[in-house]
Amino acid sequence: MTLFALFAPLAFFYLLSCIRILNAYERMAVFRLGRFLKVVGPGVTFLLLPIDMGVKVRLDTQIPDWQNLGERGLEERVKQIVMEGQKETR
Repeated sequence: MTLFALFAPLAFFYLLSCIRILNAYERMAVFRLGRFLKVVGPGVTFLLLPIDMGVKVRLDTQIPDWQNLGERGLEERVKQIVMEGQKETR
């Protein structure tokens, strides 16, 4: 019983910290173990924190014509912006 009482709050707070909420004008590039995995769009997203890393991209400031792009084109532009940012930090 005491072991459960110790780990239940820890597991609860870990799960809460893994949840990310994206607004309608935000996208997130997900990297798993340092490699690009996917682009996720607005809504609730779940990341496994020691394994996944998310990089938010604000469409309204970083991609001015985002409303005219299709889903695939928008995904490619987000990936391009994130990869350029990764190259600059190395």
